[in-house]
Amino acid sequence: MRLTPRIMTPQVFRLSVKPSGFTTLQRGGAHPDCDIVFIHGLNGKPDKSWTYSAASSEKKSERSIRHQASKLFRKEKIDIQVSVSDIKENQDVFWPRDLLSQEDCCKTARIMTYGYDSDVLKLVENANFSTITTNGESLLNGLARIREDCPRRPLMLIVHSLGGLVVKSAIFEEGCGPECDHIVGPSKY
Repeated sequence: MRLTPRIMTPQVFRLSVKPSGFTTLQRGGAHPDCDIVFIHGLNGKPDKSWTYSAASSEKKSERSIRHQASKLFRKEKIDIQVSVSDIKENQDVFWPRDLLSQEDCCKTARIMTYGYDSDVLKLVENANFSTITTNGESLLNGLARIREDCPRRPLMLIVHSLGGLVVKSAIFEEGCGPECDHIVGPSKY
């Protein structure tokens, strides 16, 4: 498996990811085929949760990676071709933008992140009342707003830990009204 960031297409943005709300990473053209939204988990960030950070990762030799991977296949001798050399030293890779956007099946997808306050210490220390339910409501209302011109476009939500609970809360939210029916109604979970 090779993780090789390719040259960015003009519709892919190199901008700062907002800590809360939606950030569009790729427009997907004039009429995208689907929307893909990444939602981070507990104590996560909408950019850092999906980023390989070269600075914080241990450098491993090709031999070390092969040795660890070969433990999975002890019964058979398999030549495993794993390389981290394609990622340049000190190069961070934000995979929704740098890798996923370059896959043929995703070039016509609008790719976004969704951020919310998931800091557990803030929730306890500052009595922050932004609960899972209110985060779910915010997500649902935000989706309705950014998708009002394309309410029937397929939607894929990619979540991590607490982000899954936020989405679950959004799916079962009853108070959003008819403007959210097209999001919640056809959901498969």
